[in-house]
Amino acid sequence: MKRALLGLMFSLVIPAAPGAQSADADAVRVADQAWGEAFRTCNLPKMGQVLHDDLIFIVQNGVIHHKQDQLSSVGRCDMKQMDVHPAQVRVFGDTAIVHGTMDYRLDGPRGGAGQLVYSRTYLREKGTWQMLQHQSTVAPPKKP
Repeated sequence: MKRALLGLMFSLVIPAAPGAQSADADAVRVADQAWGEAFRTCNLPKMGQVLHDDLIFIVQNGVIHHKQDQLSSVGRCDMKQMDVHPAQVRVFGDTAIVHGTMDYRLDGPRGGAGQLVYSRTYLREKGTWQMLQHQSTVAPPKKP
């Protein structure tokens, strides 16, 4: 965890070149959407690649999951819809901040559907963007 936090601190002070910012932001969007696809398709190997070992995943009721908890959640295979929409991606060196929405539908005992607003932090290690932090809450009602 200390290594991840140090990486975050150092990357915030090293600005990326403008062209690199765009390419990096696109790569982060791909990783962000890969999380949703891995969740929906119950793809544990892919999810394991997307999630950082030091993951802190705060769900809308305030419960904190770590990587193994998140993998167990995916392993239930009850996510029937997971559409991830990363609206804003900002890259700071090897760290990226993502804000967006996701539409979901769960079957089974945890059943339900809705839209969440989320904030995530990704860390690039060895050329791969991995989710380090996630927090979500129920999206506000849409304005008429």
